[in-house]
Amino acid sequence: MCKTIMTTIASRLQAVKARISEAARAAGRTPGEITLVAVSKTFPPQAIAEACAAGQTDFGENYAQEGIEKIAALFDLLRQHDASPGRPLL
Repeated sequence: MCKTIMTTIASRLQAVKARISEAARAAGRTPGEITLVAVSKTFPPQAIAEACAAGQTDFGENYAQEGIEKIAALFDLLRQHDASPGRPLL
């Protein structure tokens, strides 16, 4: 099952990045100017690690407690962005 989840995450990530590239070019921008921030709320650290393995490194988290736990579990793999207004994670 883990391989199926990773394939799904990897294929979905690839599809989103392709759409971003297409939209960037249509707007006269380069895809490298755009940062995709994946929202990790409600997803376990394993799914986030799989997204990292597929090339995603920027994540946002709405729930401070979940964010703290995920940062501790995955600190070296990703860059965190707080997706909740007015509440820093750390």
